[in-house]
Amino acid sequence: MSFVIPPADEPLAALRKHPPVRSLAARLAFIFLPSGIALCLLFGWLGFQVASSTLGEALPTIPLLEAKFQAEKIEKTLTILRDGIFQIAQETDINPQKLRNALRDYFHDYAPLIAEFAYQNPAGDSFLLLHDGAGNFIALDPALASSGTYAPFPHIATISRTPGEVVLYPAVRVSYPVIAETGQALQPGQTNQATRLTVIRMALSLGAGRGALILGLDLTRLCARLAVYLQADSPLRTPMQEGVSQLAYYFEPNGWIIFEIGSETGSSGEFPSFFPDAARRGYEGDLGRPGFDAAFRPWAAHENYWRMVLDITAGHSGFLKKYAIPESNGAAVCYAPIAFAPNPELPPRSVAGLAFQESSYLPITAFYRAANATVISGICVLVVLSLLVFSAGRKLALPLRRVVEQLRDMMHTGRLVPLVGLPTCEEQQILLEAGNELIARNLAMQADVERMLHELRQSRSVLPVDMDGVAAYGEYDNFGLIGSSLLMQKVREEVHKAGQAGADVLIRGETGTGKELVAAAIHRAGISTNGLFVSINCGALDENLLLDALFGHVKGAFTEAKSDRKGAFLSAEGGTLFLDEIANASLKVQQALLRALAVRRIRPLGTDEEIPFATRVVASTNVDLLEATGKGLFREDLYYRLAIINIITPPLRRRKEDIPELAAFFIC
Repeated sequence: MSFVIPPADEPLAALRKHPPVRSLAARLAFIFLPSGIALCLLFGWLGFQVASSTLGEALPTIPLLEAKFQAEKIEKTLTILRDGIFQIAQETDINPQKLRNALRDYFHDYAPLIAEFAYQNPAGDSFLLLHDGAGNFIALDPALASSGTYAPFPHIATISRTPGEVVLYPAVRVSYPVIAETGQALQPGQTNQATRLTVIRMALSLGAGRGALILGLDLTRLCARLAVYLQADSPLRTPMQEGVSQLAYYFEPNGWIIFEIGSETGSSGEFPSFFPDAARRGYEGDLGRPGFDAAFRPWAAHENYWRMVLDITAGHSGFLKKYAIPESNGAAVCYAPIAFAPNPELPPRSVAGLAFQESSYLPITAFYRAANATVISGICVLVVLSLLVFSAGRKLALPLRRVVEQLRDMMHTGRLVPLVGLPTCEEQQILLEAGNELIARNLAMQADVERMLHELRQSRSVLPVDMDGVAAYGEYDNFGLIGSSLLMQKVREEVHKAGQAGADVLIRGETGTGKELVAAAIHRAGISTNGLFVSINCGALDENLLLDALFGHVKGAFTEAKSDRKGAFLSAEGGTLFLDEIANASLKVQQALLRALAVRRIRPLGTDEEIPFATRVVASTNVDLLEATGKGLFREDLYYRLAIINIITPPLRRRKEDIPELAAFFIC
């Protein structure tokens, strides 16, 4: 006798057969808590997204307001200078002396922003006035207005002008070889004192023969005025902007950044930077354009920046959700267009843009607070949900525990009594009633058994015992299928129904569970059993032999075909053809079987004649054919053609109660 050492994972197998018993509260928690956690995460994420989106739209409101305010200041400056040029153009006699007085009269407080004013006249009385920084305009040699590419006269010649309209030119840097305070020409040792100006020019053509007026707006003084609104004592500052550094920069429609203004600009005598060092941080691009060496333009790869430029060109204001300066913690870069009209009767159009940014920690703080609030509220919801689940589980389990205690008392004492309890729900009431009904039936059965035993004892005491007529084991008339278990009774019922129906049958079961016996039983249980029971093992023959065995051939169909062969379909005419291990048939054989079962005709090899047949087909398999169809190993249409009736043969391990009958059958 040999002994088998059990495998090491036998305890795990036992656990799988008998899973650990958990309390009702634990099961409810296992059911509801994961879904509750998922819902909390989902709604928390949605809430955080909504809060983040709302904060992302609300936080840039103040910076956007400041950007619009400063852009409006520049627009107002350009408009006043334009209107002043129109008023000067009405003068019949334009000369330097009258123009000095006109500049103060027409421009008022904006006169200090004028760096240069020139009059170009084809008749020859052109002149150039230069601001000396002390409120005076010094008349310079008219030749200076034409000396150099970016001097006033050559510069305005680069763009065609329409009479009656003021043309705005891009910013340029120009140097005059004179000392602004004295208006004297430089000596060889005074080169470093030359007057250098950064100006935005506007020119008005006076018509044929009258020339043009040219005004240069001093960007240095303009930036100094704008810097007032970025300082700590600015009226635009809010309490949440205390200690926050701010930055604004001016850019043209073609993307060139001209100058920047910081929150410290203008304080302690600082001048604005015409080299946009902070504004270009985080960008790669081109440095310097004709007429303005310090200008900077990011490359096209920086989509956010050029999206802002396109919005400005279209006259729209807004903000960038991704920061223009990666090192900044600001909420966004806000921008606003600067509009200018060539004359008061024409609509203004966008000529430049102003971007504003502040490095505030408020957005990050707000986002962290929103995230913390979401997490804390989610944890609170989960705690409350857990308490509710465990409380409900304990409350629901209490009546069940009482019922269990009563059943245990009955098992210990052996005395059945009705169950008593106070159910908290309809299902518990149904369970209690079903348990009492079962107890009542058991009591009735016990009474019947006692009565039958009593009658049996009485009958045995008066009747003689004759052992000659007792067979060793009872005869089986159940289609040859042995066993009285519920599973075998179900199989016999299905065999009887399949035999009476006459349809094709698919038998599924493990190897050795008697699939061929069930097929033979279906044959015997059939309405007509005049035909034969023919069995073909599809796994034992190759493709060609299996086709020949099923459908047959005529003489001469191939070299070795010396005579006709009927084939299994015709041999089992009027009976049953059993196809064992149908899953091993090739796809070609499956196709032939599908056609034969569909039309109930076969075509033997070597002939075009189709022969009808009246044979029931019973197939068997030990694999999952539906899974095989998903892998492309078995035709799905053939499966449904065979599986008109499904019978499953149970293994012996699932019907152990049949072992004594089987043992008696084989012994006898």
